[in-house]
Amino acid sequence: MRERLALISLLIILSPAMGSLFKAEETIAISSPLSSNSYIVGNLVTINSIVNGDLFVAGNTININNEVNGDVMAGANVIVINGVINGDVRGLANSISINKDIKGELLTGCASIVINEGVTVEELNIGAASVIIAGTINGNATIRANNITITETGIIRGMLNYTSSNNAVIKEGGIVNAAQRNEPVEKELMQTKSYPVSDFFKQFWLTALILSLVTNLMTGFIMIKISEHKVEEFLKEAGKDWLSQSVSGFAFIVLVPIAAVIGLVTIIAAPISGVALAVYGIIIYLSSVLAAFYLGRKTICALRMKKQSLMIELLTGSIVIQIIGWVPVIGWLFKLIILLMSLGVATKMIKDSYHYCKKKRLC
Repeated sequence: MRERLALISLLIILSPAMGSLFKAEETIAISSPLSSNSYIVGNLVTINSIVNGDLFVAGNTININNEVNGDVMAGANVIVINGVINGDVRGLANSISINKDIKGELLTGCASIVINEGVTVEELNIGAASVIIAGTINGNATIRANNITITETGIIRGMLNYTSSNNAVIKEGGIVNAAQRNEPVEKELMQTKSYPVSDFFKQFWLTALILSLVTNLMTGFIMIKISEHKVEEFLKEAGKDWLSQSVSGFAFIVLVPIAAVIGLVTIIAAPISGVALAVYGIIIYLSSVLAAFYLGRKTICALRMKKQSLMIELLTGSIVIQIIGWVPVIGWLFKLIILLMSLGVATKMIKDSYHYCKKKRLC
């Protein structure tokens, strides 16, 4: 539960403060200075220029190679920081490598993190499987991890407060002002109830969360580039008659696979049924992205913020959906209703487009 609360806090922190730049591509290399808050999404993201503002970045691999005069908020598989950060760093990743100073707090959830020799971090708050500290922590270090190593060059000037089933390894030459070890209560309770805890599944869940956010953003970016007016049309129609729209979505989600399965038993209709199932899956996924657009716009309106770009609305909605999904029963029910409503609107738009196409004899 504590890990989920930490992630909820992180996702709330990651919610957009409405920056001036949003960039989303497969491979991104930033070489020109960024003058204000920036939101960047890509598979491979490399920041080579100075950033004067907060930096939000999501992707598979993130390299920050220059100074950031603000906070860094990142979600990725691999994060490498090679530039000085004059603010806080909040990250969610599989692997994190810190090679330059962080003038604020480092708050992360990851599988493994290394703070390398010569690096100074003001404050540390980490949840991980493996933590290696070869640099200097000027303040307190709060760590929840399976394995913690303070190398020969590692220094913690404040209190090391850690929760682990293993003692922290402090190698000869390593300096820790004071240390306090706490037993991992959740793990003990799970073992008492005979519920085995697998680090693999924890890491898989974190990775799936990151990939879900990144994939949503990249898909939404493509949808906007292909047909922004259709996305806007969806947002105008969504929620007008949510009950009718949800019923239509439910009919689509149930009837199409039944018809396809019936078709698969016949030789002639089998290929068509296969294509229908593939299109069925694509429509459901695209509807889930459209649902994130819708929730993002409603959230921004509810917070009485000024109108934002579609990408900012998508990012906000994706985060809201992740948070709501953690609420037992109600969360999943809410997500299902939103998906069914989106499906209802999307299928109606497809049907209307088809009728228009036939009327104009375009198809």
